[in-house]
Amino acid sequence: MHNWETDRSAPRSNRLLTLAGMLNVSPTWLLTGIGESPLDAVTATELMQMRAVVERLRQQVLSVAEELKQLDERLTSYQSFHS
Repeated sequence: MHNWETDRSAPRSNRLLTLAGMLNVSPTWLLTGIGESPLDAVTATELMQMRAVVERLRQQVLSVAEELKQLDERLTSYQSFHS
């Protein structure tokens, strides 16, 4: 891949197509940078929606972490009591 980045070689067409598909860009854009970039396709609304999803998931993770902490404390107290 370093050779691709330094223009010492070019990717084979099957790898180029695979990489372009994974990145959701055209092979032409990947090779030349000409055309719509991946960031051009993302609207401000989509970015806000993604941010909202990230925040919702973060809150869920924090909630689960708190539940786990409380459960761990209960288990520790039971183990101490029954030892």
